[in-house]
Amino acid sequence: MKLSKTMVMIAVLLFSGRALAASIPPLPEVDPVTAGAKPELAAKRDALSKERGLLRAQSVKQKEACGAVEEGTPAERDCAAWLGRITADVERHVEATNNLAAAISAAVGLRAFLIPAVDIQGDVTFLTGDGRRLSGQEIAGASIDNRTTVVTGKDSRARLLLPDGTTFTIGADSEMVLDDFVYDPDVNMQKMTLRLAKGTFRWVTGKIRRFDPAIELRSTIGGIRGTDFECAAFEDGSDAVKLYSGELVFTDKKSGILTVLTGGMRAVFRDGEVIKGTISENN
Repeated sequence: MKLSKTMVMIAVLLFSGRALAASIPPLPEVDPVTAGAKPELAAKRDALSKERGLLRAQSVKQKEACGAVEEGTPAERDCAAWLGRITADVERHVEATNNLAAAISAAVGLRAFLIPAVDIQGDVTFLTGDGRRLSGQEIAGASIDNRTTVVTGKDSRARLLLPDGTTFTIGADSEMVLDDFVYDPDVNMQKMTLRLAKGTFRWVTGKIRRFDPAIELRSTIGGIRGTDFECAAFEDGSDAVKLYSGELVFTDKKSGILTVLTGGMRAVFRDGEVIKGTISENN
């Protein structure tokens, strides 16, 4: 919970008889995965932990020295000034603690994971969220992070294997963003959103455990539930889905209308309109 500077000031001024240490919030934890990816966050937490100890010691010392001073005396003015300095230090500490918590949350959302295996044909480029540009051959065994974009050229494709055994194939002249994912080495992938900007891709579910994947097209977003399906984003602005097995539930971004697809169905999404049929119809 975020503790504002105003709350700290009120607590200090109204309850100066208590130890000021009670106004210092607990530090957020940096888990091992985040610490490995962002060691500076772990170092910052260590520094704040030491600072926290000093502030607590200073507040206790101030309380012991000033708890019985007489009103209107120079000693009272000195104690008030002392309390003011400690209060300012606590405010800065609280702000730094809140900033660290925000940075940890951001880092958790940017965890990288390894692509165990890829099958590349033609011209394929991976543009990672941290600014790297990797060829298709370089991505095997490399770590990728949120906002990684996969771009395929003409007569090209990329077939990726995820840590849980799921595979998805990105077709020629396509652009897809791997985003919004959380990966924990102890439990494999937990969440991922595939954002198809153009082109085609096919998804075949692996041994999913606690995995919440989703596919986002230009006009709709769907939850993936143990499926084998393919999607296409056409130049005219429409999107199409063919579902071979499992179930997909799409939500229109503008209207919020739900579209449920089951195995053997196909659908075309265009300007809020959905045209459903079977795969055998106009395949």
